[in-house]
Amino acid sequence: MDHSLQSFLIGLTFALPVLAFWFWMFQDMAKNDRIPSNEKDTWTLMFIFLSLLAAGIYYANVYRFRHR
Repeated sequence: MDHSLQSFLIGLTFALPVLAFWFWMFQDMAKNDRIPSNEKDTWTLMFIFLSLLAAGIYYANVYRFRHR
C-alpha cells in the first residue's frame, strides 16, 4: 500500500470520529431550548474558535447533566 494512502486512511480514521463528535455536540447545543439565546451565541463562537475543546467543554458541562 502506498505510504501516502496509508497516512490518509490513518488520518481519516481519527478525523471522522472527532468531526462526528463536534457536529453531534454542536447540533445538540443548537437544538437545546434550555440555553438562552445570548448563551447560544457564546457557545457558537466557542465551537467555531475552540473547535474540539468547546465540544468537550459542552459535553462535560451541559450535555452530560441533561442526559442522565
